[in-house]
Amino acid sequence: MRARRDSPTDEQPRAGVLERLRFDPIIVGVAAVAITVYALHGFQGKLTRDAGVYAYAGQQVADGVPPYLGVLNRAGPLAHLVPGLGVWAARVVNIDDLLGIRLLFMAISAACVAAVYCLGRDLFSSRATGLVSAATFIGFLGFIGHATYGPRDKTVMVLFLTISLIAMTRRRWLWAGIWLALATLVLQIVAFVGGPALLVAALLTGDRRDRMRALGMVVLGGLIPFVAITAWFAAIGALQEFADAYLLINAEYTRPKPVADDPGRVIRSLVRGYRSSLVLLVGGLVAMLALGVRAAGRAGSDGSRGPLVGLAVGVVGGLAWSSRDFDAWPDAYILLPVAAVGVGGVLHLLLSRLRPRVVVAVVTLWCCALVGLAVETSVGGNNRLEKQRASVRSVLRVLPDDATILSIEAPQPLVLLGRANPTRYQMFSSGLQAWMNDNWPGGLEGYRQWILDEEPTLIVIKSPNAANWAKSIQGSYFLVGCAPGWAWYADRSLPPETIAALGRTKTRRCDPAHEQFRE
Repeated sequence: MRARRDSPTDEQPRAGVLERLRFDPIIVGVAAVAITVYALHGFQGKLTRDAGVYAYAGQQVADGVPPYLGVLNRAGPLAHLVPGLGVWAARVVNIDDLLGIRLLFMAISAACVAAVYCLGRDLFSSRATGLVSAATFIGFLGFIGHATYGPRDKTVMVLFLTISLIAMTRRRWLWAGIWLALATLVLQIVAFVGGPALLVAALLTGDRRDRMRALGMVVLGGLIPFVAITAWFAAIGALQEFADAYLLINAEYTRPKPVADDPGRVIRSLVRGYRSSLVLLVGGLVAMLALGVRAAGRAGSDGSRGPLVGLAVGVVGGLAWSSRDFDAWPDAYILLPVAAVGVGGVLHLLLSRLRPRVVVAVVTLWCCALVGLAVETSVGGNNRLEKQRASVRSVLRVLPDDATILSIEAPQPLVLLGRANPTRYQMFSSGLQAWMNDNWPGGLEGYRQWILDEEPTLIVIKSPNAANWAKSIQGSYFLVGCAPGWAWYADRSLPPETIAALGRTKTRRCDPAHEQFRE
């Protein structure tokens, strides 16, 4: 009987052989399956507030307004710039801005799946493991919604993080640092996963000289994007805006939501977002921790332990941060690639002692089951975007062409109309309200007065938590109606016939928080 080859998890991950392959056709197949699954979800899903922020930011970038100067938020500047590419491409081919953005983000989502395949393949030197990892990632049901109903910053973050981990596995330390820095310039919290993973993997590489060189390359790679983006903001005279949005607001004004304060809230959010696939997420993280502990117990200084131990430490870092501050289920995106590869790694160990035909059968069944689950979820999408568009059309058709709109946490109408807010301030949650109170002349009361002085024709306010804002403008504005995600308030000084026409527009029923302010 032929001796069984040692498992790649028991020695150096033989990425070198696969790395020399110029082309792996399986990557194309994985990406094609992912695109098919995500495309079945459609592009007409409701534009949420968070997705609207990034779509609006992208439109502003495409119009030549740098990140943070078009709209103030707390994510990284690349969260503005990447949607801008979608808007630019949409305008080149003459399609709707939002459709262009969503097509781009579908492609990015499919690239995430392909990248997870590469990570699993390289880490365990096994295409079968790569396929299991990619199928597991496709099976994360929460990710499907954002694939075509975005844009969401976390989608881009996942791609950049996964590419960084691939570079780590291949010991391309400079590129690992560069891609992690790019991921952090999309969303800062990814550093709590990628940073520990890269540093531990580098410290477990070769002899002392190799370790110092690896660490130096990671740090240098991380500095390059930050130096470049900082120099760019300085060159355009917006360095303070960059520092405020990217660092100051998060550090001094954002109040964390610890898991310990309300564990039930976190569990309900995770179940709502991932549904049955939450088992894959939790199981994958436990599996990666076990794989890391197993690898750490091996002897040797050739660096073979580094990637697995690093990923396990990355899981610990991600969980530690999440326990300190967890808003909602998308926050778990920072752990999705590692969880998917964790599932792939455990199956790799289980299958390594089986005959090739059995391995092929098990991998095929696993992939078919998870892709089937994803397809079932994907075809259950909604078409609420058309209701939002209809509300915009019905209200705007009775107003003059020079009507102005101001948004209070409701960027969706601005996106659908392709219009700009009178101010970059329209978001007031997660520390932004406290920051405004300290930095706007007169605080929030001063800002409310500024709104009234500007006299916009319409004010759109997020539903349903709008009572305080609506109350502050009710003397000059009244409720017209609601759309999925926001409420319309019109200027009382409009001509009587216009007010009457607005009252006849077809809009969605409003919740009680708004109805008290109806004319």
